[in-house]
Amino acid sequence: MLSPLNLFAMPPSACPVVPDQPAAPPAAPGLSMTLPASARSAGIARQAVRAALHAYALDPLEPTAVQAASELMGSA
Repeated sequence: MLSPLNLFAMPPSACPVVPDQPAAPPAAPGLSMTLPASARSAGIARQAVRAALHAYALDPLEPTAVQAASELMGSA
């Protein structure tokens, strides 16, 4: 049976501490490159995308990613 004296002698419960700011997500491996303002840049970008996808064993994504890179270079 708990008496008022025993109630205060109990250790406090351990509650998780909520951080003030959320933790940043882990950095994903990525590649970056700067391309010249030239008509050759689209081809360079397509080849770089192919090489990066092959390096990360993401070959099935190649057609879509190469098309996206080409469209981005065309818009730029």
